[in-house]
Parts: sequence; C-alpha cells; structure tokens
Amino acid sequence: MAVGITGSYIRRNNKDKSLRIYMNGGRILRIPLSEGDFEFGDDYLEEKHLYLEKEEQDAVRKIVDAVLKNPYVWKDNNYKLLHEYLVFMEKATLKRYGSLKHSGVSKERMYQMNLFKKLVEDDSKEYTFVDVEFQTIAEMNYSIEEIEDWKKEHKNTKGMHCGRPDYIAIQEGGFLIIELKSNKGSLGGSAGIEEHRNDFEVLMKMNRNNHIMATELKARLQTIYDYGVIKDSCRTLAQRILNMEVSDLTIDERYLFITNAALTKDMCEVYIEEKGIDKSKVIFEEE
Repeated sequence: MAVGITGSYIRRNNKDKSLRIYMNGGRILRIPLSEGDFEFGDDYLEEKHLYLEKEEQDAVRKIVDAVLKNPYVWKDNNYKLLHEYLVFMEKATLKRYGSLKHSGVSKERMYQMNLFKKLVEDDSKEYTFVDVEFQTIAEMNYSIEEIEDWKKEHKNTKGMHCGRPDYIAIQEGGFLIIELKSNKGSLGGSAGIEEHRNDFEVLMKMNRNNHIMATELKARLQTIYDYGVIKDSCRTLAQRILNMEVSDLTIDERYLFITNAALTKDMCEVYIEEKGIDKSKVIFEEE
C-alpha cells in the first residue's frame, strides 16, 4: 500500500485534512485527520464491473456501515474488520488494474504506486520519497494578476493548467519534484519531458517569489512525520527540513527513468542528450 495526502493545506478546511490509501494503484480509503468520515473504495462495489462477487460486495458494505456508525470499530478484535476490508480491496484492485504494463503513452497507476512503495523503502539514496501524484494549485504556477485575469475571461468554465509532479522527495535542505518515465511511449507527445520540464521551471520560479509551494510541501511533510508515515531512518532528515524557514527551503527537479528491456539505459541517454536535459538531474532505476 502507499499513502498520499489529500488536497492543499493552503486552501483546505478541517474536513478536507486526510490521508489517501492506495493499493495496487487504486485508492481504497480516505482517513480523516481531524473532522469528517472515512471514505471507502466505492468504485469497487459497482455490480456492473464485477470487481467483487455479490457476497463479497455485501460483506464490504457491512464493514463500511459498521465503521460509519462507529469509526473505532476498526480496532476491535485486533483490527479484524480492517484486515477483512483490505483483503477484499486487494482482490478488487488487482482485478480492476490488472498486470503491470510498460507500453503506451499513459503511465499505469498501478505501476506508479507500486514503484513509489519500493522507492519509499529504499535506504540507499541521499533522498527519500514522501508523496505521490502531487497536484499543484494555481497560486504555485501563476501570479495573482494572471489568476485574476483568467477568472475574468473564463469564469469557472475552464481551469488553469497546473504542474503535477509524479513524486515528491526530500533531500538535505529541501524538496525534489520528480517526473517518472517508465516506457518508451511516455517520452513523447503531451507527456514528454519538455512539457514537464517547463512546468517544473515555472513551479520553482513561482516558489522563489511567493514560497507557496514550499509552504505546502513542508506542511505535508509535517503530517507524515507526525503520523509516523515516514520511515525511521529518515526522521532525522525530515526534522532538519521541518526546522528550516520556508524561505530557505530549496525545490529542485529530477527526472526518473525506469530502465528495462523495452526502455534501455542507452535509449534514455540518447533521449536525454537530444533534449539537453541536465544529466545531474537524472535518476536511473533498473526494473
């Protein structure tokens, strides 16, 4: 399983503060951190998709009803209900998302989440992965004037394009925003590195102006630190970052290539050379 943080601390109210729990690429649970109810993997209970058999769906619904009535029932009998729920969700998410794939332009969420879990557990690097699929907000990408002009022109009919790093990591002195490339198709088109590199440059420039992104990332790090979601070997590094002033925190970009038989390191290096990507900002991981 992998854990993410919901929404933006800049805008959210108490009911929005929560952790997202993923299994095999699918979100299966939202855990409120202050106010609000647990939210469950309702997508896997739709009979038309048959992710679970009818009796299994009924069993999940009974668990959901019990938790909504009393959220502390999770803890009864050594977390028996939670274990049952996770067993059902594992079956449903595996059926929905299927086996791992390495072709096509779209990244497969199952692959992305499973890889994130692997990277989180890796103690061999000077950086540590802490968040996945981080959705930035307009204030991190545009000036207040640009946002106001957009609202006047489009009202609420069209959202502004906002960068979306695949992963967030911490390193000495601050944060890394990371783009993942795990198949040949993902190197081109609208998912190409050039587009993401432009997004990242905007995010880093805007952060130097207003520190909104650093404030958000620090708040997220504080949450996973407080709730023990970060591994013990990285708590000292996290504490040093949390003790820093937001204005002193660095944000840098990295490009993560997952090499395999279909996307070799040699192929990646040719692409990196063609696109003029700073090699010091490239990470290679062998599948």
